[in-house]
Amino acid sequence: MSWFKCYPRDFNDGMIGLTLEERGAYVSILNVIYARGGPIPDDASYFRALLCVSGKGWSKVRAALVVKRKIYEVSIDGFPHLMNERAAKELEKSRKLSRNFSEAAQRRWSEREGELSEINDLEDGEALGRQWVGNANQKPEPEPEREVVDDTRESRFENGSDWPEKPLDALVAETLSPFLDTSKTPGLITSSGRLVAWRRSGASWVSDVVPVVAALCSKAKGPINSWSYFDTAIAQSIANNRRDLSIPDAAPPRANGFGGRFDAADAREEGRRQLMQEMTRTAE
Repeated sequence: MSWFKCYPRDFNDGMIGLTLEERGAYVSILNVIYARGGPIPDDASYFRALLCVSGKGWSKVRAALVVKRKIYEVSIDGFPHLMNERAAKELEKSRKLSRNFSEAAQRRWSEREGELSEINDLEDGEALGRQWVGNANQKPEPEPEREVVDDTRESRFENGSDWPEKPLDALVAETLSPFLDTSKTPGLITSSGRLVAWRRSGASWVSDVVPVVAALCSKAKGPINSWSYFDTAIAQSIANNRRDLSIPDAAPPRANGFGGRFDAADAREEGRRQLMQEMTRTAE
């Protein structure tokens, strides 16, 4: 843990009866326990360096804190460790809260996927209906021969098949950024629907999402409160990858009023605008 709750009244009451030296050692030991997220090895050389005391001085302080029940001994894998009773309870509460946040985000993710599946089914049904009516009103034509193209890589961008089962947890774990902490920033959980929008817009987990999020986190100067922070960069990455992978049909140059030449910059801007509109509609 990078921080922990401190209750001033409880803390002062708990240090009644401790000498100035014992208080300083007690605070330092608590900090190490919370930083490690659990018991700490009972290593005399480590504590001598941490507290700047002699071996005799540490032995005296350690014995006093054990007798006064500020720390207690525990064995882990056969090695002695030190722990504090209140710290053990607070750490467990923190882990439970983190699990609850993660489970809540997963439930919202599952509900959102169910809603998107129903929308897809309706859209597919409408498309089939239009196709049936169209086929009934026209004579069948022989299907022209088409060149077989290996679109395995491109299809991966279209259907998001490389996404993990739990994208929220996976993204936080893979980027390893201190600015993406769901236990400290609830906005990352409430805005997790943006991940659904990225996937619906054709983002690849490996080629778009992870590289973009990792790159922006490395440049961030503070906690990131919402996944929408990455929307523009994700849309740009999708557009770039699609442009690299797609094989465009032959078409005559488009006139733009400036000598009749094709304006590639306008085409890229229009593609980005359409992607952003698609992601916004998906989130709604």
